[in-house]
Amino acid sequence: MILARVIEPIVTTIKYPDLEGEKILMVQAASFDSKSLYGDPFWVIDRIGARQGDWVLVINEGGSVGMILDKGRKNYINGVVAGIIEEGHEYLMDTES
Repeated sequence: MILARVIEPIVTTIKYPDLEGEKILMVQAASFDSKSLYGDPFWVIDRIGARQGDWVLVINEGGSVGMILDKGRKNYINGVVAGIIEEGHEYLMDTES
């Protein structure tokens, strides 16, 4: 599980059939210590309503993602939003502690 920042929603006119009805977000991993974003942005499925700019927890292990989305072995999804950080955000992102 990683901390990430939602960069933007991804809007498509055509989706792979298994992704029909799924909300797709572009996110970038972030350090718990310094708030700095790192690595390349990647896309995730969001079923809980994260918005652009939100800090989220992302599950990015293929097996877990497949089980959560009920995709089983034919999982080709990078990750799924597991939670939106709202309360306690300042504590998690505080660089002084």
